[in-house]
Amino acid sequence: MTAITIRQLPEGLKDKLRLRAAAKGHSMEAEARAILTEALERPAAVDLTWVNQVIEVGEQFQPVHLAIPDSGPATSAEL
Repeated sequence: MTAITIRQLPEGLKDKLRLRAAAKGHSMEAEARAILTEALERPAAVDLTWVNQVIEVGEQFQPVHLAIPDSGPATSAEL
């Protein structure tokens, strides 16, 4: 397993970790490991509100239809 050192914790955070760990009967190290594991293994929340904004802007314009010519089968490129 890998080890890390965390410097410059905000004031009082170490005491909060110590109290939280004691309340659960864990060491501070075990509690910090549990907090990191839980936080990093949950799916990240993604803000997709910008998608609706793009759709709203797009609805203000007439659709554009572009012809895509058939160029035949793809060939490999020479480098």
